[in-house]
Amino acid sequence: MERKSMLIFFDIDGTLLNDKGVLRESAGLALQRLKEKGHKIFLATGRSKVELPEQLLDLEFQGMVLGNGSYVEYAGKEIYRDVMDKEMLYHLSQDLEQWNAHILYGAKDACYVWQSSKEYLLNLMQEMYPETGVSEEMERIMMIIHDSKDINQIEKINFFNYKGNLDELKEKFSDYFYILPNSIVDASDKSSGEVTKIGINKAVGISHILNYIDETKESVIALGDGYNDIEMIQFSHIGIAMENSVPILKQYADMIAPDIDADGVYTVLEQLKLV
Repeated sequence: MERKSMLIFFDIDGTLLNDKGVLRESAGLALQRLKEKGHKIFLATGRSKVELPEQLLDLEFQGMVLGNGSYVEYAGKEIYRDVMDKEMLYHLSQDLEQWNAHILYGAKDACYVWQSSKEYLLNLMQEMYPETGVSEEMERIMMIIHDSKDINQIEKINFFNYKGNLDELKEKFSDYFYILPNSIVDASDKSSGEVTKIGINKAVGISHILNYIDETKESVIALGDGYNDIEMIQFSHIGIAMENSVPILKQYADMIAPDIDADGVYTVLEQLKLV
């Protein structure tokens, strides 16, 4: 690499954490070496701030693009936040609930759920991540909704077990919401999804950081694996898709890293002479 210092953005699920929710030792080592060499590391994830695991927070990222770009921090300071319109969110929720969906509303300080969905969502987390204690952590940050008025200041939502027609749902709300396959379950699962506002994505979040620190995208490297990484990979000076990525993401990538469980993060950064 010609530049001495780069800004490197990492997706979490499927990029830093594998499908069991585990951070490989080599990935943690890569992050530490990047910092030692003067590069700045960032998270760029669909997760809300309250959903970030301690094993990543302990690595002291320079900044964070959260909620797929709806919330942005730099050096611990909030520099951008955009929440969903309450009325539009209510209408979307009504449609999802009509078709038996379980909804997780992501906000800065908590994840909100109806009591009727809590057990389902906790069991799902336990099934997906049986060895990492994610279910217990999710229970700690869940707040129960007692009234639709409680659904406020929401940055993004995840939904599961939707029994309706997902294409029709996308079309109905296409002027306001961007609905993608859920990034924490199998991408072929048509009953799950994640929702952000139209115009909000990880590339937009990164742009807010660049503007804040007076940098350009020529300094940006990004690594991801899912549908919600497409804009980020396209935007970056070097966009890297993991081998375990959804196929469409690889079409936009400048490089393909080995699989997450084959030390892909460390290997590709070593190839770029960054670690």
